[in-house]
Amino acid sequence: MSAKRDLRNIIFVLSAAVLCAVALSAYMIYYYGPTGRYLVSNALIAPDVAHAMDYRDYAAAKGKPVRYVLNGFHFSYYDAAQHRQQRIEVDPAAYSAFYAMISGDKSLEEVSSAIMSRFEDAFVASLTITVRPDDNAAAKVFQTVQLASKGDYFRIQLHQQGGLGDWVYFYHPGIYDNALKIFGISNA
Repeated sequence: MSAKRDLRNIIFVLSAAVLCAVALSAYMIYYYGPTGRYLVSNALIAPDVAHAMDYRDYAAAKGKPVRYVLNGFHFSYYDAAQHRQQRIEVDPAAYSAFYAMISGDKSLEEVSSAIMSRFEDAFVASLTITVRPDDNAAAKVFQTVQLASKGDYFRIQLHQQGGLGDWVYFYHPGIYDNALKIFGISNA
């Protein structure tokens, strides 16, 4: 009889533990997610992490994994005064200031076709983070942030294993003009 009682108690305790875990999981999902939303600080590489970047990724040209390090930050935008696209190198301090400005922003829950169409414009500005193999071969894009021209929307392309992934959309009032100021551009 004692063995049956012990077995029944063990089954009861295990069942109670599973039931509590299921209840806690259901509560967490109901109240805290899944929303599919991102914080910029979780989607965009932080300045201190970018400077210390050292990772391995598959290089198709070499047919094997290669070690990559940060190459730099570049900003491309349409210069209305000169009627052409411009590309400048962004210094690390300016990237840090840009990151600090947007790091607390949350992604949009719903992205309308009107918002998406703002990024089909020829005048979309782009901040590109590039990496290069440690043997100084050609650089490749690690991550891109696009700013809708003269607008308040921006999007970040997520970096995934083996390449770039989906876009995550954000709203930040005056992001385009503020980015131009941070990057030292006055006549765009």
